[in-house]
Amino acid sequence: MRNLKKCIGVLLVISMIFSIGGCKSTSKTSSGNVTTISFWHVWNGSEGEMLQEIVDDFNNSQSEIKVEVLENATTEKQLTAITGGNPPDVGYLVDYRISKLASIGALTELDSMIEENKMDSANCVPELWNLGNYGGKQYGIPYTMDSYMLYYNKDLLEEVGLTEPPKTTSELFEYAEKLTKLDKNGEYTQLGFISDIPWIDILNWAFVYGADFYDSENDKLTCDSQSNIDALNFKLRSYQEPYEAEKVRKFKSGFGKYMSPNNPFFQNQLALDVEGQWFTTFIDKYAPDINYGIAPMPYPDGRPELANGGQLQGGMLYVPKGSKKQEAAFKFIDYLVSDEPYMKFCAGKGSIPTTYSALDNPKFLELAPALEPFVEIAKNGNAHAFPCIPFAKEYCDELNLQEEKFYSFEVTAEEAMANVVKKIKPLVDEWVKTR
Repeated sequence: MRNLKKCIGVLLVISMIFSIGGCKSTSKTSSGNVTTISFWHVWNGSEGEMLQEIVDDFNNSQSEIKVEVLENATTEKQLTAITGGNPPDVGYLVDYRISKLASIGALTELDSMIEENKMDSANCVPELWNLGNYGGKQYGIPYTMDSYMLYYNKDLLEEVGLTEPPKTTSELFEYAEKLTKLDKNGEYTQLGFISDIPWIDILNWAFVYGADFYDSENDKLTCDSQSNIDALNFKLRSYQEPYEAEKVRKFKSGFGKYMSPNNPFFQNQLALDVEGQWFTTFIDKYAPDINYGIAPMPYPDGRPELANGGQLQGGMLYVPKGSKKQEAAFKFIDYLVSDEPYMKFCAGKGSIPTTYSALDNPKFLELAPALEPFVEIAKNGNAHAFPCIPFAKEYCDELNLQEEKFYSFEVTAEEAMANVVKKIKPLVDEWVKTR
């Protein structure tokens, strides 16, 4: 909460700067015949090295623009730079930041440059493209896409006579019971499935149950819909049927570090696990011998139309309003999302391209064959993204807080979502007044 208040404060300062200063420069400054631009992103380590390789390819491919990179540039660092009037020329942030920054005038509208560079919006997965749009204007270009599926340990399933992953939520709990083991003292040594591993998931199962979170036509919060209440009650069942909640918590307390060989899925402590596509790279690194499969998240009983559901989320490239080199910045963005460098980066990072031309390119799956199920979900699935609204972070933070209370049996599902609506509705009302 302290960080949230700090970020809100920073954003308010940004709003004041842009409302007073009206920084609208689009001029290009050069050093000799070369325009040097800065690119700040959040990655480091092997992911930072991979992206640096892409940047080096760009720098070596032409002589007009040189890109200098600052890696590990956190959200707060990027916001502080914008506040101080010394922003990068290109930045990368998680999707929900774009609408907030666009709403206070901190980002450059990209529509004219999209048209000038002949970037085809129809080539992008619509759910992701829309995350960069605010008020009918495009402010962010999707660069990363995450989706989620059910990982299952084939060996553990075969031990109990199961040869295929569960397809429905009822089957999921039947599997969970069969896949659970206890020691002679009645303590768990293996769980089939629990819903808050690796963390409390506020969106995936909600989308699987057909819920949404905002009615944009009527400016109404919809997290209290019956679909989301059903999703919440489904998630709590993983602590009640077939398990004992306190024993589950005790067993979980012994789980190893997420990004390590001691991850519970790698240690056969958990047989079924909902994870993103990046988990395939973790398996390659930490548990290359595990015999696993990937399947769509199970859908609610009797609702096959909701099959292949779940959450999509993205990361966005943006040009701050204060950049003096916007044209060069967008040419670099256009390069990053062109097929060859884009497939190279996504395959190396374990991310899914957001463009159909890369998703449909056979070369991508040659580079990253483990991502084939996620590519299929991205192209033909039923997954959804959280709505592009400027209070998305505050909304998600409150959803997470109330779900923590729900998992602790402090509130019912109905009470939890009523609390969310009560807390977030003033932000909706304020947004409606000011836009």
